[in-house]
Amino acid sequence: MARLIPSRVIAAVMGVPRELRGQVVEWSDAIFTSTVTQDDDGAAMSRAFDEVNVYMAKLGEEKLRDPQDDTVTVLAQCLDRGEIDEAEYAMYTTALLIAGYETTHTLIGQSMLLMLEDEDIQRTCDAVFDAGEFNAVVDEFLRYVTPAMNVTRTATGDVEFHGQTIRRNDTMQLMLIAGNRDPEVFADPHRFDPLRPRAKTLSGDGVAFGSGLHRCVGNVLAKMDTRILFEELYRRGVSLELDGEPERGWSTLINQLLSLPVRVG
Repeated sequence: MARLIPSRVIAAVMGVPRELRGQVVEWSDAIFTSTVTQDDDGAAMSRAFDEVNVYMAKLGEEKLRDPQDDTVTVLAQCLDRGEIDEAEYAMYTTALLIAGYETTHTLIGQSMLLMLEDEDIQRTCDAVFDAGEFNAVVDEFLRYVTPAMNVTRTATGDVEFHGQTIRRNDTMQLMLIAGNRDPEVFADPHRFDPLRPRAKTLSGDGVAFGSGLHRCVGNVLAKMDTRILFEELYRRGVSLELDGEPERGWSTLINQLLSLPVRVG
């Protein structure tokens, strides 16, 4: 479920043919698993990126010959008109395809695990679902889980920040997962509370998708995927139970859950 929904949705949005949508999962797993194993010095990740770039170049050519209502068609036409270059086309298409799958995959998996393992969270979700506040639950899981735990940014100019001098071209690691548990922003931040007051300066999900100009372009799609899943499980009265031991990953980037075996209770 956590793999199938986001991979099929992002592949459809991008314009990947139905028969190749399972490949999105394989590419993403190769990229994000290799960031933690390092047994092959990143060779698996490099191969996966190369395969995605080659495929996206080919898909873009097909979309120019036969335009469709999808994202790759739009980007391929931008490239053809010279509005972006080949490197930008490769970056946009690869990032959208891979990140569009992985963050939603992690959000769904970790949310389900929390509901299955923590009775208080399950009761809270049931009560909020009864009130029809599905979006509030999605936002709180995004804050609580924070699928992409950190990002790096390069300073474009000198700035003083909380007594620290940051110089132009300095690289900073921004710990999004810490920001989403900041007690100065979120009262009792380690408590799961979908109906908590939200700071006016932040979106409902805190900084799970970044903020400002760097806010994730796919945030609305990720939320929609997860909200519809919660709505359909609730509407159909589906009750899930653990059916084995969950397997966490060891990524310092993604709040990774490699396996979550469940059964219908």
